[in-house]
Amino acid sequence: MTTYTDLELWAIISAVYYDKNEFITVEAGRTKHGLRRQIGGLQAEVLHTESIDPVEKVGHPAEVFVTPRDVFDLTVYGDLGTVRRRLDDLVAEGLLDFHGDVVSHSEGDRRLYLPAELDRKQLVESLHELDGRPVPSVLQEERLTHVVPSDFTHKDGGVFTYDKDSNIEVDVSKPDDQRSIRKYVEQQLHEEGLTADIGNFYYKLRDHAGLIE
Repeated sequence: MTTYTDLELWAIISAVYYDKNEFITVEAGRTKHGLRRQIGGLQAEVLHTESIDPVEKVGHPAEVFVTPRDVFDLTVYGDLGTVRRRLDDLVAEGLLDFHGDVVSHSEGDRRLYLPAELDRKQLVESLHELDGRPVPSVLQEERLTHVVPSDFTHKDGGVFTYDKDSNIEVDVSKPDDQRSIRKYVEQQLHEEGLTADIGNFYYKLRDHAGLIE
């Protein structure tokens, strides 16, 4: 049976969503001072977040939200039930929102979805992790705590202890395998949620430990 990764499925859903939606501005009642209140956004976003007459002011929900039928028509899934389950998987993973409306249609009731509000970095990180792909190094760096050589105290040999957490140690000795010292130290830091200006970092610690020849 043909299947799609979360990343592939997300790409299809996004294409459908942005094809069905336009940016609109609509009136949504009045403020407490009696002024007309206007809101703007993509049609599905407006319907999902505001209490307004959908058909008159925005469009029919089935025309702006992503439905299982939309995805089914663009994939080789064998049945709508499988598509619904995959969309619900993405809801559970925080990538999609379920609008909650079920609209009558000649082909049966349809569930309505739209992309969850995530910034692009959260989205890319989530999709890579769900598909078992390495998270891009730029995003990894943003999640790590930056450290400098003075944050560490020499313990013994090439081993240094992190001053803020004595359970964290970094060994700047030459590794037994084929890895470079630079890569070896960098991997140790990343495993502990840390990052550094790695060239300067490991050189200064090695110099302090008397390992520079």
